[in-house]
Amino acid sequence: QESFWVEAEKAFAEGNESILPNELKKFVADKNQGAFALWAHPDDSARAEDLFAAAGKWLKSRPDTICVGYALHAQGITYTGNFLMQRLLQVLNKQNKALSKGKKAEDHIKALRNDHKDKKVVVLIQHFHTALFSPQHVSGWVNFLFDNNIMLVAVGHHYEHFNTFFNAQYS
Repeated sequence: QESFWVEAEKAFAEGNESILPNELKKFVADKNQGAFALWAHPDDSARAEDLFAAAGKWLKSRPDTICVGYALHAQGITYTGNFLMQRLLQVLNKQNKALSKGKKAEDHIKALRNDHKDKKVVVLIQHFHTALFSPQHVSGWVNFLFDNNIMLVAVGHHYEHFNTFFNAQYS
C-alpha cells in the first residue's frame, strides 16, 4: 500500500506551481475549512494531471499545511469515504498514538485534528468525478471534513451535481 502513496508524491515532485490559479492560493491562505474545485475538460486529462501535480507540490511546500493527496480509481476502494478516513487517520497520527479499537476512524480523526490546530489540513483528490454515484463516494464526507476544519481541493470533470459540494471553483 505504501507504493500507492509514493506515486502521488512522485506526481507532486513534477508539479509546476506557476499554473495554479491565484483563486486557489487565496482560498487556502484565507480559510481553514471549505472545498475548492479545479475543473478540467474531460478531453484534457493532461491539464487535470498537471493541476493535481501543481496543487500537490504547492500544498506540500507550505509549512503551515498538512496535505493528504491521492487519485481516485474506478477499480478498488480509493473512491470510498472509508479509504479517505483511513488515510487521514494515518497522516494525522504520525506520533503513532495508541488508538481505541472500539472507536470509528472519524472519531479518532476528530481528536487527532485537535493535535494539529496550528496547521491547515487539506485533502487533495484527483479524478473526483470517478465513481461519483457510488453511495460510498468520498463526496459523502464533505460535511465531515468541513466540520473538522479539513479543507478539500478536488481536481476533476465538472458535473452540475458537484455545485453543492464546493464553496469556490476554477475551470
